[in-house]
Amino acid sequence: MIEQIPEKFRKEIDFYVQEYGAELSLHDYIAPLQEECFPSLLSKLERREPTWTPEQRVADATKHLFGGHDVLCRGIAKRVVDDDPSELARAASLFARLRLWFGTRNEYNDYDCFAPDMLRALAGGDVMVIERFAEVAPSTVTKGGWESRVIHNGVIAAINRDDRLLEEAISDFEKWKKPKNFIASIVTALRGLVAKDAGLVNDGLTSLLKGSGRIQQLHDLYKLISLETHGMYELARRYHPEMVREFDTTQGLPWDEALCAWVAESDDALPFLDVSSLSVELQRWLVELPFRDALRHDWN
Repeated sequence: MIEQIPEKFRKEIDFYVQEYGAELSLHDYIAPLQEECFPSLLSKLERREPTWTPEQRVADATKHLFGGHDVLCRGIAKRVVDDDPSELARAASLFARLRLWFGTRNEYNDYDCFAPDMLRALAGGDVMVIERFAEVAPSTVTKGGWESRVIHNGVIAAINRDDRLLEEAISDFEKWKKPKNFIASIVTALRGLVAKDAGLVNDGLTSLLKGSGRIQQLHDLYKLISLETHGMYELARRYHPEMVREFDTTQGLPWDEALCAWVAESDDALPFLDVSSLSVELQRWLVELPFRDALRHDWN
């Protein structure tokens, strides 16, 4: 696949190979970091969280080593280097299960909203984490930017197949005087779900994919493969398979045909990367998804 990648993205991929071990397994990349960083990390946790078990401290310290968005960028690079779409799907799932943990209540008892990350989770086929998130997060948020509110409210409504809430999310968008194109594309697809109109869903997905290179992103690699478009596609497909029948899933980058096919064939597979060799406790959390609300802030 590397031969298909524009030169400007190859430099980013080389960076993640050299700095984040994209040519290695996750275990082989993280294990040396544990040995190097654990004395400092565990010492801080012992002072900060004296009631935690050693296993909890290891899990929290290991989670820290994944580095937020870098674990997802590493997944994109590894997907290219290994020509293996499952690497990206599982990295997106792992990223989301770590990231959305902090999308429930924060230390001020408010709901944080990392709405674009909901789409990135769905891009990897991890519907379970969004369903779990929907159980603990409000179905409608009123704080945060317009983009986050529309995406959060629309995704939660679609996951719950609640057309009334979908219509409310769309109404909230219509109050926005100068909407950004990528949000308008997402709302077009949501309108298609409400109307049960596959053509309208296709219009929204096609527009979102076409404009994905102009979306302001934290990392350039997010423009190589449009995870937002993949996430909206999966949201529509899970809402009802007929809703995506008109979208062309065989087109090239920034659409990843192989990723789409892998997700469709792996609906029942455990989506995220296995980290049990690094931390049994962190693996248990990834499986059970005890968000901070359920843990009563023991894992801040």
